[in-house]
Order: sequence, then C-alpha cells, then structure tokens
Amino acid sequence: MAGRLFGTEASNDAILYKLIQEALDRNELPQWSSEPFDIIVLDEFQDCTGSLFWLTNCFIQANQKRAGGKPARIVALGDERQAIYRFRDADGRYLTLAPELFGPVSLYPFAKIPLRQSFRLSEQSVRFINEVFLGGESCIVSNKTGPKPIVLKCAPFDSSALARKLWPLIKHYGAENTAILSPSVRQHGTKQGPLQKVVNRLSKKYGVPIHVPPNEEVSLNDKVINGKMCVSTIHQFKGNERDLVVVFGIDASYFKNFGRHLPEDRCPNETFVALTRAKEQLVLIHHEDKKLMPFVSAKALYETADITDMTKSQRGFEAPGAPGRPAKNGLALPRTVAVRDMVRHIKDECLEKVIRDYLHIQKLPYLPGDEHINL
Repeated sequence: MAGRLFGTEASNDAILYKLIQEALDRNELPQWSSEPFDIIVLDEFQDCTGSLFWLTNCFIQANQKRAGGKPARIVALGDERQAIYRFRDADGRYLTLAPELFGPVSLYPFAKIPLRQSFRLSEQSVRFINEVFLGGESCIVSNKTGPKPIVLKCAPFDSSALARKLWPLIKHYGAENTAILSPSVRQHGTKQGPLQKVVNRLSKKYGVPIHVPPNEEVSLNDKVINGKMCVSTIHQFKGNERDLVVVFGIDASYFKNFGRHLPEDRCPNETFVALTRAKEQLVLIHHEDKKLMPFVSAKALYETADITDMTKSQRGFEAPGAPGRPAKNGLALPRTVAVRDMVRHIKDECLEKVIRDYLHIQKLPYLPGDEHINL
C-alpha cells in the first residue's frame, strides 16, 4: 500500500517513517490513482503501529477522494490476544478502539462480531488451551477432531531421551510439517542450551533436515524453510502453522526471562500464539526444574493432555502457588533489562538518525556480472 501511495518502495519501518515525515513537511498527502474500493479490510489490525495507522488513514481518505467523496465501508479484523509486537510499537488498542478511531472517516456504524471458530485447531487442542491456560473461558471453539496435546516433562539436558521421544512424531508428520518454537532460540556463549542440544541431536542422529534463522529479527523465508523442520521464535512464526508444533519455554521462567513487565495472573499473548500454531499435534516440553505458569490449572492439564513424566523423580506436575502479580495501570518497568534487548528493540527511526549523524557511509560500485554469486 505504501509503495502504491508514495510511488516508491517502502520495505521497512524506517523508510516508511521517512516518507511520512517528508509528506508532513510538504503538508501534502499522497493520492490514490487506481480504482477506488467500496470495502477496505484491515487484517491483523492488532499489530498496527503509529506509522501504519497514519498510512491507513491516509489511504482511506485518498480512496474516498478518488471515489468522488463516497466513503468506503471499513472492516477491522484481528485478535487482541495475538498482539505480541509491542516492542515494535504495535498496539492492540488500534483494533479494540477501531470504532472510535475510524468514526471520523467512516459514515457507517461499527458492529463488533466475535469470531471464535477455529479452522486450524482441533477440538482437543481448543479444550486444552481454554481450560488449562485461559481459566475455562471459551475463547475458541472447534468442530475438528484430533489427538490430545502431549506434555513431556523431562530433564533439561537429557537431549538423547527427548529426541528419542520426539522422533516418532516427526517421522509420522514429516520434518516439512514440523516446527519447534521457543521464546528465544539464540545460543549465548559456547555452551549449548537444552533446545540447541535436542535440535542438533535430531539432525545428527535421526537425519532430520532443519532450518534455524540466522537471527531472531528476520522474517521466515518460505522458500528456505520449505521441506525442513522449522526452529523459530514464537514472534517469527506468528502467521504460520504446521501439523506438528513442539513448544519450549511455556513455564514460570518466562516471566523472569522474557515477560518481566507482564502480569503473571493471566496467559501472555506470546504463549497464546505459540499454543495455536498446530494443525494436528501440539507438544509442550516442560523441564523438571521449572514450575508451571502461576495461572495454569494443573487439574485441567491432566484432564486435557497426554502427560509423560520422563524424569527420575516421577513427581508429575504440582499445582502452582498463589496467582502471580496482577495487571496494574501505569508504567510497568522490569527490575532488570538485558543490554542486548535494548539494542535489538531500538526504533528504526532512532537507529537511522544515529547512522545518518555519526557514520560516514561509502558506497562501493557493483561487482561485474561475471563475479556475481549465482544462486
């Protein structure tokens, strides 16, 4: 849309921000030259940012002008439980407050219609998610039949046993239809973590073709992950689905390592997204040294999932203690922040300004054609 409006490519947020600033400086909004639309559908609107909202409003007004003043009907689609890009300035309130935000540019009244039916998830997965993680709330419904979710409680570094347990499932569904998800897949230092160990074991011993993104900020490339087991962060995998999805890191440590600013008495959106990626079989890996998330129902866990305790102690799952910290109004800052998180989540426009002000960039000429790498 940005490319059509501005007449130039806008491949990232930094370029879009620059184009918007230039338009504001000129006090001249871009025009829509193609045929106008009667209906404008805003999909995944829980991921909208300030720049995208400006762009959307600009398009709606340009479309209306092109239509001779006739306003289009606006349809905003999304799921506020899947709003997980806050670090990119996305805000789920663009979705929940859409009637108020678009009221000035739409003559049509807004109607809120819940869409709870899932065509991806099985009835068994839906029951597991609703009862174990959502406190019994019927957030999702499904008429599709499938296997119960599997929960494997294991020793963190017993990669051989875990790989041996996962291999039959991967063989059944196929590596190309399998994904392994975690809040983070990075390896810090020279020591491999539990996730890296089991993935390497699956690759070396069982010959499973795998793809691990070179970093956690790049989008997944469908051509690259095709035919391979995809090892990815939850953020990267949003919008994707596979028959078999194995999820690491869904335990109380999430609030210490990743969701330090989040309330602990409810399911984090990132967890909800991870749980809803499997078309057939969902598998949760729970390390024995971790506790259940504070809001999880241990009773419902045993009722809705097939649980295998692979540990020596065979203690099963104990009910979590008192509910964790509730949501609070106002600014919520974590006690500690990793420097790498500050660097990773710096805004594109801020980074662009630093580069422009403090770096001297020398552009080299293109290589001759005979020196190009032919892929």
